Formats: sequence, structure tokens, C-alpha cells
Amino acid sequence: MSASRRGQAIVVGAGIAGITAARALADRFARVHVIERDPGVTPRPHVPHQPHTHVLGAQGYRLLCRQFAGFDEDMAASGAPRFDYGQCPYFVGRWAPRGPFGLVSRSSTRALLEAVLRRRLAACTKNVELATDQRVRGYVLGDDRVTAVRLEDGRTLEADLIVDAAGMGSKTPEWIAGHGFPTPDRTEVDLNGGVVTRLFRPAPGKADDFVIMNIRRTPGNPRHGVLSLVEGGLWRASLWGIAGTRPDKELPGFLAFARSLPVSTMAELLEDAEPVSPPYRYGNAWAQWIHYERLPRFPEGLVVIGDATFHPNYEHGQGITFCAMTADVLGAHLDHHELGARHGSSLHFQRELAATVAPWWDWNLATELTVPDVQATPAPPATPTLASRVTALRHRYFRFMRQASVHDARLWQAIIEVNQAVRSPRSLLHPEPVWRALRAGRAG
Repeated sequence: MSASRRGQAIVVGAGIAGITAARALADRFARVHVIERDPGVTPRPHVPHQPHTHVLGAQGYRLLCRQFAGFDEDMAASGAPRFDYGQCPYFVGRWAPRGPFGLVSRSSTRALLEAVLRRRLAACTKNVELATDQRVRGYVLGDDRVTAVRLEDGRTLEADLIVDAAGMGSKTPEWIAGHGFPTPDRTEVDLNGGVVTRLFRPAPGKADDFVIMNIRRTPGNPRHGVLSLVEGGLWRASLWGIAGTRPDKELPGFLAFARSLPVSTMAELLEDAEPVSPPYRYGNAWAQWIHYERLPRFPEGLVVIGDATFHPNYEHGQGITFCAMTADVLGAHLDHHELGARHGSSLHFQRELAATVAPWWDWNLATELTVPDVQATPAPPATPTLASRVTALRHRYFRFMRQASVHDARLWQAIIEVNQAVRSPRSLLHPEPVWRALRAGRAG
């Protein structure tokens, strides 16, 4: 549908979810107004996890290159190295096979990625206005439809569609409840841990073999480390602890925690490197899904995206990719439905979005539920149902698939493609990967 048939859209939040949504809306609305409460790209006080490892998945990279003309060239000019996920060292109980899988992306800090996306949005569009250092304080509703947002200074801005991309600070559940709509259910998974990140300058010649090294936790070791080469030739080192273990902010303790990872390779590299930043600590290892798609009623003229509805555990590195995927879902929905019109269906969009991300939530949950003392809300039923037994069986198979994959290069590639959202986790239920997993499992 052409932009001439729609008036104004408002996006609340100029993070990655908000900017990618604004790009999709710019092709379908005459005007797009993006409202951001932080004054600039960095530092962002309301994004405390900004300094930590954010990996751009292969599918996310492909989508951003298509959505934002010049994105790859701008990232390259900014010094973000290009790499293939298949050629990165990946430890999952043993070192996984390495090879050119064609799963290409670029590695950078989140601050650089957001800055490039904002530049490309401005270059690709002429009808998007970004207003920073402004706060939205509520919605204006009429006839069960959101018609405007109310700003902190008392002004109201009207729109045909409002997109909540405000992240984990979203107030939509409270704001719609104040207008008589039901409060959505939440699913939360708390792995009881935290992350500390530092930037290092590698010793000469030490950063030539890889762009990202990923050392995953094992059943006997709840520690996880990621070492990535970013712009400026620096290493970004992030250490996660779960199940009650947390990295130390001070350098000696940080390096000691790195030595306690399932393998010491990352620690050995860091001990020869020069720390060039203070430590950054971020809260907990957790995931959250606010289930707007389950509501019987939802205001028209409003959609909720990004971390405001679906926040995967950051150790999986899928958040940016899901933002790019969501922009495509939003654009396709607008092309086929009168979303934002008086008789449109915002709830229909929320259900489409939930169906898109649900397979990866299930895939991630298969490993998260193995963590000792994990707090899942709601808890599994005390008396298993048929559905819960089927889910438990599927999760057991997914865990077996991950363990077996390190013995079969093609199976490992399929696992990485799932992690990178290039293929759905459900593809692993097809005959060929099942056969490969059974054969690799016997060989291992």
C-alpha cells in the first residue's frame, strides 16, 4: 500500500527495533515520527546493556543489508570486520567443526551499529523525523483505538499507527490496562547470573585467526565467554556467569573467571592483551515474553515489538536479528491488512509476530531449562500434561542434536543456521538431520 494512503506513524524508541521498524514504515506512511528518550546514540542511560557483546546474526545481516541501502559499505568504512560464523572457534564441550558456511556478518559495538543504522535511515528516507531527549507518558484512546501519544511536556501527537519499540522499559501493559484492556501474561526465565565486559587491545598478531570466539557453558561449568574483534582493532571480551556464578569487575578477578571457562583459550589471549576500557556490568541472564498475542482484546492502532514484547536471553545473540525480522513482518502485514485503520487488527499482527519468534524461544528454552536453579515463570505443571510431555521430549531431542552436531560438520552447520535464524529450529525435525544426529551420536 502506498504511503499516500496513510498519514503519520509514530515509533516510540530509537533503538534497533525502533529504527528498523521506522525503515519499514517509511515506505508505507507519508510521515514517520520517531521519539527517543535518550539524547544520543552513546552513552544511552536507558540501555545499560549497550557496552556488552551484541552479535549481528547472519540472517539479521542479510536483512539489514536489504533494508538499509549502503549499510554494509558504511559498516566496512567504520572498521567493522566481516567474517563467516562457520569459521569462528566455537567450543561446546569440544571444539566444533570450522568451515566456510556462507553465514556472513560484521562484528561491531552496538553503539557503532546503532549509529550506522540511524545514518542509513536518514540517507534512505526523507519522511522520517527523529526526536531525541523526549519521553512518551501515555496513550490517548478513542473507541478502543490508540489515536495519539502524550508527551512529557503535555503535548499530544496524533498518528494512524503507533509502534511501541521502547524496549524493556515499555509501559504499554500499564497504559492499556488504564483504559480497560486486560493485562498480558508474561513468561520469564531467570538463569540467575550476570555479565561483565571489557575492551582490550590485542597483542600483535593475536587477532588474525578469528573475529568471534565463543566458549559456551557446559553441564558441569556454568560459565560462558565471547571474544569478538570490533572496530578500531579492539577485542570486546564478555564473560557470563549463570546459576549463581558472576564474573568479577576487577581485572585480576575478570581474568581468573576467564581461566575458569570450560577451556582456557580466551584467558590466554587476554593475559597478553592490554585492557583499554573500564569494566561494564549488566544485571542478570534472563529472558522474557509478554504475551500480547494471547489477549482477547487489544487496542487498534497500536503494535508492540522488540524487547517491549520479546526479549531473548542475550547469550543466544539473536536480539538484533529478531528486530530485522520483525520489520519485515510489520511491512508485509501493512501490505496486506489495514493495520492502523479503524477496522484493522493490531491483535492479528501480534499473533503473526509471536508465531515468527516462537520456534526460537522453544529452541533456546531447551538449553535454559537444564541450568541448575533456573527460575521459570510460570513453572512447569506439577502433573505433566500431554503437551508438556511432548515439549519435554522435543527439548531433549534438541539437546541431543546440539551434542551430536560437533561430530558432523553438516549437522553443525545446520545448528549454526538455526542459531543465526537462517533456518527454523523445526527444520531439525526433518529426516536428514535426525539421521545425522543419530549417526553422529553413536560415533561420539
